[in-house]
Amino acid sequence: AGTTTRLAFGKDGMLYYHPGSSYLPIYKINLVAGTSAIYAGGGMGYDSDSNPLNILVQATSPLDIDEDNTLYFYADCNPSAPSTSRNPARLMKVTQNSDGSAGPAVAVAGSCSYGSISASGTLASSVVFGPTNSTTDKYFGQGSIVAVNHGQTIYLSNISNLPLKIVNDGTQTRLYRATSGVAPHGLSYNSVDGFIYGASVAAGVFKYTPTTAAADGGETYTTVVAPDGTGNNCLDDGISSTQSCVVSDVSPAFDSSGTVYFADGMTVNTANGYRVRYLDSSNNVHTAFGSLPFFGNGLQKELIRGQIYGIYYKNSSSSPANATAFPNGLYFSSPSMVFGYIDPSTGIYSTIWGNQYNGTVALTTLAGTAASSSGPAACRRALRGA
Repeated sequence: AGTTTRLAFGKDGMLYYHPGSSYLPIYKINLVAGTSAIYAGGGMGYDSDSNPLNILVQATSPLDIDEDNTLYFYADCNPSAPSTSRNPARLMKVTQNSDGSAGPAVAVAGSCSYGSISASGTLASSVVFGPTNSTTDKYFGQGSIVAVNHGQTIYLSNISNLPLKIVNDGTQTRLYRATSGVAPHGLSYNSVDGFIYGASVAAGVFKYTPTTAAADGGETYTTVVAPDGTGNNCLDDGISSTQSCVVSDVSPAFDSSGTVYFADGMTVNTANGYRVRYLDSSNNVHTAFGSLPFFGNGLQKELIRGQIYGIYYKNSSSSPANATAFPNGLYFSSPSMVFGYIDPSTGIYSTIWGNQYNGTVALTTLAGTAASSSGPAACRRALRGA
């Protein structure tokens, strides 16, 4: 439960999916029978309604489904000009009838007004989910919704704020602030161990205990996999979560035994996941599928896979300096934080600098060379000895 994506599996085994475009509905998909049906959304409304098909789903709204198969999403409060980030939003839920059909749409929280995020203790009906005005962004539609304890507590995240929670104490429903330590890019609930997991570039993968208390905080925050592990081989498989280093900003996922899966990659302006990894029962990190973005170290040049940022061919007449450290041949750099060399006699590619991780791991400078800025110009300066 809880994800930054626009799909979720229900307790009924059905897949619920929103295409991520204005005015489109949420579909209920039976993967076994190969059938689909419109379940909610597709309309122009943004308030409680006996017919869930009348609601306008926010274009990039995340979805969540709790243990009662109640569906949660954001409605867009400006049907005349729907937007992914510049309109106020309202948190909605759609209960499910005993026959599997959708029940009424109910407004959970949100005043559909512009302004700053509401203060702690605000009544849910007065909560502001939106930007300060129509020209600024507030990315609630690119965050997460995580409903726990039959929807009594609903955790909310977006990419620019610490997580919030909507708590129903049995009498009133109000907004409070969660204690998470960081602003997560995505949250998700692991029903096996009862923790809410999150991920962000700054904090790696973490977890905390949900609470039903109608008050700020109360959650216990714990790092699961650090972004700056202590191991020199922090990108490798089979090492402990304390030594591993990851760049992750996608909501973790879980299998039926509670195993934690998370995206991992690197960040250049924004995070890029290139492989899915998981924690084993001993808290060691492994790769489920995928690889580092630049592939081919020790292989023939025809097998190299990755982006090329700049190239330079070194020969004895044009670049006689640093002949020991940099023999003749083709050198190139990659935006994947790699500086490589192809031996002209063997055709073998070798990585000279870079480990495809741009966190806080210490860098090593080759003897006889000077470390400098990245990019083609820096590559040429090093090869020429400048």
